[in-house]
Amino acid sequence: MTKHVSSICDVSSNIFLQNQEIKIFFESSAVGSLVLDEIFCSIVVLNSVGQIIYYNKMFETIAEKNKPLLGKRFGEYISCSNVVEGITPCGQATFCKHCLVNLSLQGTLEIKEYEISFLQKNNEVLEFLIRTVAFEIAGNQYTLLIIRDISNEKRRRMLEKIFFHDISNTMTIMNGHLLMLEKDKNNSIKFERVKQTYERMWDEVKGQKILSEAESGDLQISFSPVEVQIFIQGILILFQEIYKGNRLLFECDSSMADVVIKTDETILRRVIVNMIKNAIEASDKESQITISASGDKKNVLLVVHNEGYMPEEIQAKIFKRSFSTKGKGRGLGTYSMKLFTEKYLNGMISFKSLEKLGTSFLVSLPR
Repeated sequence: MTKHVSSICDVSSNIFLQNQEIKIFFESSAVGSLVLDEIFCSIVVLNSVGQIIYYNKMFETIAEKNKPLLGKRFGEYISCSNVVEGITPCGQATFCKHCLVNLSLQGTLEIKEYEISFLQKNNEVLEFLIRTVAFEIAGNQYTLLIIRDISNEKRRRMLEKIFFHDISNTMTIMNGHLLMLEKDKNNSIKFERVKQTYERMWDEVKGQKILSEAESGDLQISFSPVEVQIFIQGILILFQEIYKGNRLLFECDSSMADVVIKTDETILRRVIVNMIKNAIEASDKESQITISASGDKKNVLLVVHNEGYMPEEIQAKIFKRSFSTKGKGRGLGTYSMKLFTEKYLNGMISFKSLEKLGTSFLVSLPR
């Protein structure tokens, strides 16, 4: 572990002794020292008054480099805008009573993990995910902060929200123009083509928005009764209009007649549509694609089968976020299917691919 003391004269003897106490605690082995300095998150230990007693290398990258750290308060080191040197120290400014780091030091914060943002004096914003652990050594109270910088992640989410908001407004305007074109009977063929393009584009935008919300945990789902047979037939009608060359066959077990499940219809449609799209893209125009529905008293099983075979090295990468057979940056199909099914629909998804039998993707949902 890095020796984080430039000289004893730079800090009080009490701070120095506490630093040595923590160093012995954390660096009792060479492995402990190595791990703390090489992990991808910041580690800092504060004493009972909020002074920095110990930290790892990653913590030094949070704020201004080559800045003295030992004995500084957390807010001073990160240049919190609420701190005014010599007037209002960290922990005593007006808004410090609302600071979650300060509350965790006081022992009044019930939660152990939280997100927090700090406005710096240069008007930059730092955003952290912090986990706190309180402990005691030789009668001294300390608080360990495990910090992950989520500034870029939060910024990306905000940009995504702005993007989806703006493009939704644009698509609404386009829809208005389409309604005007629809009245022109002389352009009926062109209108249908433009309308289909618009609907595909809008569907793609909505799909990306839903996926973004699902990944961030912000997706709101709504379960309602869905009649399985009618639901699948509705999807197939859409596909038969768009992919006329492919032969789509729906096989529904007799036991599935009038079977209703409670699920989020929009999210389930995303999953099944992706399964069928993948099957179509993996097949030639003469191949048959079979969509089947069956079940028992507890579960409903939806299967999409195509006659193609996936090599084992491809199978090993299915459901991974960045993998795609269609080119770099397009590997969200099977990934989103698993995310939606297992995290939001309380179901399970799997696949099997054999040279002589083809490939099947299976979704099991509770009845």
